[in-house]
Parts: sequence; C-alpha cells; structure tokens
Amino acid sequence: MEKREITLADIFAITVKWLWVLVIGMITVGAVAFYYGKFCVTPMYASSSRFLVQSRTVYNQQSSSNLLEEQRAVALSQMVVTEYIEILNTGYFANELLAYVEGKTNPDDTPEKIAAIKAVGTVEGNYDSKTLKNMISFETKEDSAAFSVKVEGPNSKDVYVIAKYVELIMEDYLKMKNPGAGQISVIDGALEAKAPYNNKVVLFTLIGIIAGAALSFAIVYVIDINDTRVKDEKELLQVFALPVIGSIPDCTSTSSSSTYLNHTQSKV
Repeated sequence: MEKREITLADIFAITVKWLWVLVIGMITVGAVAFYYGKFCVTPMYASSSRFLVQSRTVYNQQSSSNLLEEQRAVALSQMVVTEYIEILNTGYFANELLAYVEGKTNPDDTPEKIAAIKAVGTVEGNYDSKTLKNMISFETKEDSAAFSVKVEGPNSKDVYVIAKYVELIMEDYLKMKNPGAGQISVIDGALEAKAPYNNKVVLFTLIGIIAGAALSFAIVYVIDINDTRVKDEKELLQVFALPVIGSIPDCTSTSSSSTYLNHTQSKV
C-alpha cells in the first residue's frame, strides 16, 4: 500500500494529536538551555577606551581648508594608528602593563601620573603578561584616525582597572618606542561594566524551546507517518478509492455495552 502525500492539514492534525509530547519537549529542552546559560557560561565583562591620533607633521601645522591637505592629514594619521597598534599588540607592552598591575611604577613617571594610577585602584586577581595580552584587543574604523582598546575578562573590576592602566601608560610608552610619530589623546575613557556582555539566558532559553518543539515534532512525525493502519473512513477512501458500504461500531466502550445489555434484558 502506497503512502499518501502529507498535507498541511495532516501536519496540523499530528500537532494536535501529539501536543502533549511537544509541550514536554519544549519545557525539557528549554530548561536545559536555561541552566546552561545561567550556570555553565562564564560571565565576561568588557571595558574600552577610545583614542584619537594625529601625525606629528599634521599636529605641528596650522589646519588647512584645502581638501587635499585634509585627506593627506587623515592618511598620515591612519598610518600612525597602524604603527601604534603594532607596538601595543606585543608582549613588551604587556610586560610594561603587568608591572603597573603588580603595583610598580616607572622612575620617570610624574607625580600626577602616579596619583592617577593609585586613584584607579588595584586588581583582585593574579595575572601574567600573556593573559593581559590576550585580554586586550584593538579596533579601528575605516577613514578614521581613531582607534579603540578593549579589555575583556571575567572580573568586572579588574577589567576596568586594567583598561584605565592602559589609558594612563599608553602615551608615555608610545613616545618611548616611537618618538615623534604622532600626538595621541583620550576621547572616550573606560567605564566599569555593570553587566556581562555574554548574558544571553533569555536567548538560550528561547532557542531551547524552539529546538525542543522541532525535535519533538520530528519524532512524532516519523512515528505517525510510519503508522500504516487505516484510522478513519476518510483515509480509507483516499487509499482504496472505493465506496464505503458500512462500518462496524465500537462496542468496547462502557456506554455501548450497557445499552446492548439493557436492550437484551428488555427483550427477555
């Protein structure tokens, strides 16, 4: 016997028939996804600073209204940005940063810089230069002489403190490594994150509910389409294309049995 084509009406009927299975699947997988998002994902915090760079040549010249000169100035500053990121994205800068994280200072630091570093505070965790380097990332924008430095980690306070240390020591470090290249200034300081950026419990739960519904439906659909029994008169007509002469009533129910017995007793 060939299997008939499944229609939308059949899919709807399967959904209604096995609705309890779908609900259980949605609740189960949704609960697992909620638990994973709430208790298995390590919260991560981020704090970023934004810097503007001007090449030293442009900085020492008066601003010009000439469009060509302005474009040249931006191009030179972008080159300096690229150089600065190459210098900062190294283990040497991470070692310099580690010294400040451990509470050390440079003999050349001004009293104002030392006071600013002490005002930021200290970190709570233990870090090494490799960890610090991995925590820091850089971002640039096309046609812009600005760049961002983002610090990420599982401790909100430490992330903020490290980001502020980067702000405070970056300019002196760049002057030491590449003197005369450009002028750098902070245009947006770091702030302490109030919530983790990867807190997606609601999203994970919704995905779990949808996945649970899809998985449950796939299972009951396979079970239902592999059930080759003829279930009603409509399906019988579709399968054999022959008229139905009569049908045998269901005599297994209590009401049918009681009616039959009463009818028999009345005859007796």
